Amino acid sequence: MGDPDNRVIREFNDRGLIWFLESFPNVRDLLGILSRGIAESLDFENAERINRSLVSADLYKHEADLIFQVPFVHGEGEVIVYLLIEHQTAPDRLMGVAILHLHV
Repeated sequence: MGDPDNRVIREFNDRGLIWFLESFPNVRDLLGILSRGIAESLDFENAERINRSLVSADLYKHEADLIFQVPFVHGEGEVIVYLLIEHQTAPDRLMGVAILHLHV
């Protein structure tokens, strides 16, 4: 086997984002864009990726999911971070409305 950082990503347009988000620092930074406070309260040094086989088979073929179990920095407990990545082949005029709805 070769260096895992030099592996070829087949179907890069579809799988590239998943590959990028398999890195805990990248997930932390993504959450930091959405909420700096949440990202800073989670301990990504001790995060663990959960097998996505928890997702039903019919969704598995259409969406790409990444699931992480991340403990809190201070105190006990942990949170499940579930990233649902949907590939869109065409622009969606209403995506801005969907994103705005997430922040309300």
